[in-house]
Amino acid sequence: MGSLPPVQYVPPSTRWGSPTSATHRAICLHGLTSSSQVWCGIAERLAEEGYALTAPDLLGHGLGRRPAPDASYSVHAYAEDIMPLLCQEQNALPYDTVLGHSYGGAIALVLAPLMLAAGAPFVHVVLVEPALELDATQLEGMRIGSIDEVTRVRTWEKYMEENPRWGERDARAKTFGAGLCWPETADETCKQNNPWSFTHLMPPPSPRIRVTILAADPGLEPYFTPHETAAMNRTRPDVRTIVIPNCSHGMPREVPEAVVQHVLAVRRAWSPDIHGQTPAVSNEDATMEECDVASLQKTVAAHGVGRKRHPAFAVGSS
Repeated sequence: MGSLPPVQYVPPSTRWGSPTSATHRAICLHGLTSSSQVWCGIAERLAEEGYALTAPDLLGHGLGRRPAPDASYSVHAYAEDIMPLLCQEQNALPYDTVLGHSYGGAIALVLAPLMLAAGAPFVHVVLVEPALELDATQLEGMRIGSIDEVTRVRTWEKYMEENPRWGERDARAKTFGAGLCWPETADETCKQNNPWSFTHLMPPPSPRIRVTILAADPGLEPYFTPHETAAMNRTRPDVRTIVIPNCSHGMPREVPEAVVQHVLAVRRAWSPDIHGQTPAVSNEDATMEECDVASLQKTVAAHGVGRKRHPAFAVGSS
């Protein structure tokens, strides 16, 4: 009797909408110590607007697999873990939108060119309060705080007390996600991504990619700082950077409707051009006739993570 082919791992995911009848398809990437349920409020609304959405539990988070003791927690290792999702179901649209919150924003930047390679004619990248640049002190503070969050898990009632704008479902999901995140995941993600600098992963200007950054209120300790907003506006005017007032880093739970409206605004302004004419495709952007994970892994290797901090975002620069 012949041996069966190896079963490819596909990360567990929360899904909304129908991939065979949707007009757009999105991947939603949560941040460190969180889980796929952080996207519930946003995804339910986007599903009403014709999106099909998939939110995977990332490596070492939620119901995702526990990494081996010597595993890589690089941003590319996280992206590689969810690449099987890019391989289309039969008769389903390719993913053309990726939303990333916090550390998920960095992963989204890695995923965007892979989505083009997997068949998307265009990609909208939405970075929701992304954590792209942290100095050593900020990174160590995040590491210690994240370990504490997953080893001394707060009750959902405590989360609601600390975050009065959250709904009960959000608070329960946060407790659930923190309880399922492995402490070594929080620890090693911070250690292995030091220096914490991901702005260099921003895709170059392209008619096939649009990037939107939603930053929190400068007075509420945002991860994407006013300095980064100013630098992005100066160096990348093609990137749409928007500050959401009266909103903290917990943006997906605090103001889900604001996120939804900014996603839809770009779709309304941009989609007619994309669907009205075929975008020019360079050799570098050429899509594959078939989606297979081995080819996507080669793409990941070709876009290896550099260790240099983007000069425009160096801590202390003006």
